[in-house]
Amino acid sequence: MTDKLPYGVIKRQDGKYVLKPSYSYQSLLMAARIGDWHFTKPYEDYTELLSRIGLDCKVNIIMFSTKLSHTNYSENDYVLDKIDIYRNGSLIYTVNDGITVIKRASSFGLRQLVYNYMVNIGILNTVINEYIEFMKEPYMNAEAGKPEKRMIFVEYSKECLKNFKELKLYNNLKEVLTNWRFDQESNYLEEALLKVSRKTLNDFINSDYDLYDKIHNISLLKYEGGENRGKILFCGPPSLIGDFVHFKEGIQLRDSRRLRTIRKLLEICIGDIYLLANEECIYGFGKVVNEIPANSFFIKFKGQGSWELANGNLNTVMHVSYGLPSLSKLDSDKENFLQKSGEIFESKGNYDKVWDFIDKAKRQRHGTMVVITDKAEKESERLNKNSFTIVPNEMNDLELVYGLTSIDGAVMLDHFGKCYSIGCILDGTTESNVGDSSRGARFNSALRYIHYCMNKQYKILIVVVSEDGMTNVLTKDDILTS
Repeated sequence: MTDKLPYGVIKRQDGKYVLKPSYSYQSLLMAARIGDWHFTKPYEDYTELLSRIGLDCKVNIIMFSTKLSHTNYSENDYVLDKIDIYRNGSLIYTVNDGITVIKRASSFGLRQLVYNYMVNIGILNTVINEYIEFMKEPYMNAEAGKPEKRMIFVEYSKECLKNFKELKLYNNLKEVLTNWRFDQESNYLEEALLKVSRKTLNDFINSDYDLYDKIHNISLLKYEGGENRGKILFCGPPSLIGDFVHFKEGIQLRDSRRLRTIRKLLEICIGDIYLLANEECIYGFGKVVNEIPANSFFIKFKGQGSWELANGNLNTVMHVSYGLPSLSKLDSDKENFLQKSGEIFESKGNYDKVWDFIDKAKRQRHGTMVVITDKAEKESERLNKNSFTIVPNEMNDLELVYGLTSIDGAVMLDHFGKCYSIGCILDGTTESNVGDSSRGARFNSALRYIHYCMNKQYKILIVVVSEDGMTNVLTKDDILTS
């Protein structure tokens, strides 16, 4: 580290370099204009952006600068000046070079050449980490009197991608964000997300018109006071049971005047019945009984302003809530549930039967909560004043499970699939550090109850299904990491 610290950076007593506590956002922007290093804006922006699409990862910042070469090199060559590495918000490492020449004679641009150099010397590890370029800007080094180029890369672990099957939205986001520049507009994060979600949907169909806006506007429409829960399948005519209802005249998707008509028809879509569409129009409806063709995709509306795009393999490509997209986690997958259940209950239980109950409960429109604990009988008795305690029973009928989960409160099962209580209002700890203020009441109630059970040394797992259909499998690990 040189004697002269970067603008706004101080050295703590423990030897780490951090931003001054009083350092303001505006002063950082000014620092960027005059060429001083900082990490706050890319750190905050990418932490927020990746979190919004559902990724849980820590962001590191790596910045490097180059300056024009000395006179004995070609005027198009650059000499590597220094590399600053920030991890966990602290400047931990600086490489001062001033010797290595980055030649421009290659077909690669300067960014790629420096990137490759950093990979070769081990500063960047592309096996375990992802990298997105945040900024590349020329500036004048006042001391040297020469133009330089500075670049910033955002680094985060690939581990955060393991809980997702379908990454088309994420890959589109990386493409859009390459060469992102500083922007003072307050809504440019939302604009980037909107651009990506529009591209992700429209890539499935021709780009002659904006299908994304049409779908989102349909999601906002109510019919006789009811929210939209219908489905549109985009494909050629699939195999159907019974009559295939084919309209004499298709309903054009690009015609905004027909959106209310489409919304009305979506009320038909109950169970396996879909509106059927091609790239231009809604052409009929029918009940799909065979596998959905792999080259097709469908839209599933999940309430006002909420919808999902899924591919023919039934993998959710993105979930959209009021215009902003997110990836769909594997937390609702059976394999993930079985893994967590086996860890909690030490492989003693009938998890397939419990999963069948949860899978049926997930169809509940208003969201629900399923508690699985080895103390189900004891807890049902303790909470009987705020629940309906029942004779332990295995619930196998779909309509019955749907009815049980339609009322407020949780359903309590043991890890063998027996139900002990319905409409159960959970109590739990009131400690201020338990919960997440950005999540809903059902989610936080589950965390508080898990905390209570941890103190009692009960084995506990809670599946929370939100109103928009998102599913979270919560365990004691979610308390320890919150």
